[in-house]
Amino acid sequence: MDSGSGVMNGVDIETVAHTDFSYRAWIRLINLPFECWTASRVAALVSGFNRFIKADETTKEMTDLRAFCCQISSTPFETFLKNISIVLGEELFPVMVHLESWERKRMSGAMYHKHHRRWAEATNNEQRRIRRASPQGNGDHDIADQAMDGHSGELDEEDPKGGELDGTNLARTAIAAGDAA
Repeated sequence: MDSGSGVMNGVDIETVAHTDFSYRAWIRLINLPFECWTASRVAALVSGFNRFIKADETTKEMTDLRAFCCQISSTPFETFLKNISIVLGEELFPVMVHLESWERKRMSGAMYHKHHRRWAEATNNEQRRIRRASPQGNGDHDIADQAMDGHSGELDEEDPKGGELDGTNLARTAIAAGDAA
């Protein structure tokens, strides 16, 4: 968060704080690697947008592999207008997020309060992070030094498996939301 501008992760906090609408959108993930072509993996990929709802029938049946089409939900509209970069092993796959259609819905009672509770928690977490990094102490460096606990800071040897992706584990897959290179 840029403490002077009121922007957190590229989203204007004042706009999000007072939003009482949610958006549902159908998006196409173009150039999605086949290793990620499941609803659970796509849900993890789009979790930065907010919430995966469902994949369309053509995508589920895998009859057209040009793009993974799914419906997502988001509070600030701008959050799902970003492309995704996926790293599998040592290869970078830029995945284009194409907006097919969208609709805006007014949030009702519980959903409205849940959104504002999440926003307040994010704001509190950001304020704690700023306090940790204050000039009074060494901020996050003290925490990092404690975590190293006497290690020299040298890199460990590379995994002998070569970082291959198996069908059950995405832990070795680095997924970053942002503009594709």
